[in-house]
This record gives sequence, structure tokens and C-alpha cells, in this order.
Amino acid sequence: MIDSKIKKSDIDGAMYFPFCPGIAWSIQNGICRVRKGSISLLNNKLQNNDITILAYGGLLETFASLYIMESININFPSSKLFWEGNSYYNKIIEANGLANISMEVIGINSSYQYPLPLFFDKEGKAYINALYNYAANRGLGLKGNLKTGISPFAKIIYNSLYRFNSRFLPKFRDLHCPDTLSKLLALQKININKFTVLLIPDKTGLSIHDNEYFKWDVTKIKSFYAALKQDDIQLIIATNEPGKYYSFPSVVPLNIENIIYLLNKSNAILSRDYDYLVVSYMMGAPPIAEKKKKAYALYRHADSFRGLCRFYEKKNLQPINAINFIRKLKNEV
Repeated sequence: MIDSKIKKSDIDGAMYFPFCPGIAWSIQNGICRVRKGSISLLNNKLQNNDITILAYGGLLETFASLYIMESININFPSSKLFWEGNSYYNKIIEANGLANISMEVIGINSSYQYPLPLFFDKEGKAYINALYNYAANRGLGLKGNLKTGISPFAKIIYNSLYRFNSRFLPKFRDLHCPDTLSKLLALQKININKFTVLLIPDKTGLSIHDNEYFKWDVTKIKSFYAALKQDDIQLIIATNEPGKYYSFPSVVPLNIENIIYLLNKSNAILSRDYDYLVVSYMMGAPPIAEKKKKAYALYRHADSFRGLCRFYEKKNLQPINAINFIRKLKNEV
């Protein structure tokens, strides 16, 4: 259920807010936590209630909101879930199958104004701010590393009402291959059930994180593909700049429907953007990337999420490094 995360030494004073009536809060490390004496009351308020998850961010932040929805679904199965965020990601919410898409009721600016991870409206309906204290800590349009060294995904969960639990990892209950993608893969003679590597080589505009994890030019990608082909490994390139990759046999449009399906089906992934690497890791597809420092290093996710799957990161990553790791993965299948 709700995790207070309040130590005895931290509960000398209690705070109350009009938009969260009757619930006592305390501050721990600059973050509001529910006091233990109020957990039962809060659980009662959430049971059989309408609960809206607010998540105005990029792909990573949307995926993190699914984690919160999974936890609510397990702890409050009789409650009705709604999701409000960037409408571009509605297809992810639909594929997850837990929440209805909400019209913009709170909005991005208002959601950041509440000093709590949870609040109620006048009708008693609940709202969980998935990005509580997130923008304040790192800024939307981040440059540089998180000072804490905690990965962005872990930061979202740490700031929420719940601790990490592998039971809450997002599931996709209504995930299917889009018709246009299915026809395109068939035309390209791609069997998605064979060992497949997904490459997202360009910036996509879907991440609010500016680190880059893939820097090969087309020549290096060609040598990478040639080595994969020798080992009977398929390469799918997802991009909105197909003209750059006209010589490759499988190039598909980069959109949310295609990406979520391919991440779920791929055996490994390389990506310039950060978000796809984290999401693939959570979905069990090993990411391969340039090594970064502190919060944005892939090993931070292994630390935070207890080794959900393999990963490989190396400074100045070269095709041969990725090939050797992929060969090990294939030998383990």
C-alpha cells in the first residue's frame, strides 16, 4: 500500500493542505511524505475512487507513470484509473490497458504547482502527480547530470507514494503490431520472431533529456549491419529520416505505436535518445550505449532496479563492441 518513508525523527511536525483534507504530511529530505498515522485514511480515500495520473513529460516520464498505474491497480483494484499527459503518448496508455485517457483537466502548469504527490478536487476525486518534485530537481529541458546520481526513472519513483517493486513494472495488455508496420516488415522480409536488433540512430524529439548515446555515422552502421547479417541477426532501423538509410533493407517510420511494439519484440536496442534505452531495459530488451556519468549511466538503472536484464555501455562505443555483446545475447537464447 502507500509507503510513508518517514523516519521517527522526521515526524515532529505535521502539515495539512486544503486540497488533501484530513491527511497529515511531513517533510523528509525536501519531499512531502504521508505520515504513518494517515496512511489508513488515505487508503480509504483512494479505494473505490476515480484516480487520475498526471504525467506531462517525455517518453520516459510517460512510461514511469505506467509504473504508478500498475501499483494503484494492484493496491486499489476497485478504483477507476484515468491518465492525463502529453496526448502524443495516448497510444502507450491504450496499450497498457489500465486507464482511460482524460481530457486536460489540470494541465501541465497547474500540475507542477501542487507541493504534494497527491491531491483531491472538490468532488473528492484523486490526482497523483507522477512528476512531483521532478521538474524542480532537474528542470524540464535538462542539461547535465542529476546532482543526486539517482537515475531519472528512480527519481520519479522515489518521489512518488510507492517504493520500487518488480510487480509494478508496466505491462501491455493490448499491444499488437500496427497494420502498416506488419505490412512493411512483411515486404522487407523481416520475421519479428527471429533475433532482432532495433536501432534508433537519430534524435527524435520525444525525450526531454539531451544526452546522446549513439554517435556512429552511416559507414559504421553499414559495418555493424554486415556483421549482424553474417550471424543471421536482423537489424531494424526506426527513423524519421529514411533517406539517410536507403541502402539498408529494413527501415521503418518512428512513431509511438511502432516503437512500443518493436521494443517489446527486439532482443537488443541502440538509440541516440536516452528514453528508449531505459524503456527497453524495463521491457527486458538489453540496451547498448555510449557510457555516461552519474545519473545517466545505464548501470544506475541496474542499481535502482535490481538487474532486470542485461545491458552494455562503453565509452567511445564501436560496432565491434556492440557485435560481441549481441553475439553473447544470441548464444544465450
